[in-house]
Amino acid sequence: PLWAGYRGLHLLSVGLDLSHADYEGIGGEPAGSARLHWQPTADLRLHAAWGRGHRAPGLAERFRSPEYGPTQNAIDPCMPPRFSQLPPDAQARCIADGVVPGYVQGLHVPELLSGNPELAVERTRSTGVGLAWTVAVPGELSVGVDWQRVRIREGIGEVTARAVLMGCYLDPDPSVRAMLCPLLRRMPGGRLQYVRGGPVNAWRQDVDSWDFSLGYLLDAGLGRFDVRFDATYLSRWDLQWFGTEPAVSPSGRLGRLDRSGASFDHGLAPVSLPRWRATTRLDWRRDDFGVAWGLRYQHGVDEDCPIRFGNGQALGIDNPCSNPEARTPAFPAGYNRQGSTTYHDLRLSWNTPWRGEAALGVDNLFARRPPVAYSAPFHSHDIRRHEVPGRFWYLQYRQQW
Repeated sequence: PLWAGYRGLHLLSVGLDLSHADYEGIGGEPAGSARLHWQPTADLRLHAAWGRGHRAPGLAERFRSPEYGPTQNAIDPCMPPRFSQLPPDAQARCIADGVVPGYVQGLHVPELLSGNPELAVERTRSTGVGLAWTVAVPGELSVGVDWQRVRIREGIGEVTARAVLMGCYLDPDPSVRAMLCPLLRRMPGGRLQYVRGGPVNAWRQDVDSWDFSLGYLLDAGLGRFDVRFDATYLSRWDLQWFGTEPAVSPSGRLGRLDRSGASFDHGLAPVSLPRWRATTRLDWRRDDFGVAWGLRYQHGVDEDCPIRFGNGQALGIDNPCSNPEARTPAFPAGYNRQGSTTYHDLRLSWNTPWRGEAALGVDNLFARRPPVAYSAPFHSHDIRRHEVPGRFWYLQYRQQW
């Protein structure tokens, strides 16, 4: 603490951390954080924090042995009839790579998977401010608000054969082409011998969010009541692949089940971006007995539907999407709305005389099913936000020594 006990300056403290790491073959990277804590009064606290960090690539990401993976479905932009549709500079790059006009490349492209010894570290910067206020009403009321911003640069992601081919010849950024073009090799005449896949420093991400908390604690004749509410609002989620436009913009595509980043960053699983998530918990305890009731809220999201159901009329089935005819900037071919979901949890507990706790609980008490997600590749719902459908019972015992 710098100062304490003054009028209007109940407490003022500052924290500072600095570190430096030196990685063989990569170089040195600094990291650190700074924190400010100010209490004008004993009941009001304001805080701010700034941090800089990094993640060095792992051994497998840098030195994985080369091996041929399954052939990938990718379209070579240098193959007719697409060659004639390319801009002149892209055509010149195809010819410079030895492509002979009229050559034919099948859809199956051999992909050579390996590590990347030229990887750089991922770099992050975070900023946060917030306040917490405690009110001495009958009982104790507490309120908190926090804002965070996280930025990731030179993020490490797996590049696919399709991304290499498109980026090498069509990306307007010379630095992107310089990174991707060495990853493919052609045989005489232009036929692809292989496309190298693996990790590259390919993406950047900006995330802004708000956290809200509300608590109330009361000791009464009937027992001790403790209510806690926590919510998170996601105000920004921008993911940018190389020099392209952000894949998810804060105005139109947040709050949706998005597949735009699936080819390089998140495997086959779509990215689920609900605006709101919240939990509420009510605890009651009297002597050695306690009851806890919890609620878990997931805000609804929208997902694309034409990928799976664009041929619904030809197949003779109805389109199951909720809004297949809607046209918006974020969903030019319609969308499906996944509604909001609230799960209820119940837990009964008893403190034993020998410093133990026995509990009986059930998660998802009313067996609420998650909304159907047509974009989910292997499941009928979004496994990133929702658990396995059904009611889950459990017995729990804890012992303190």
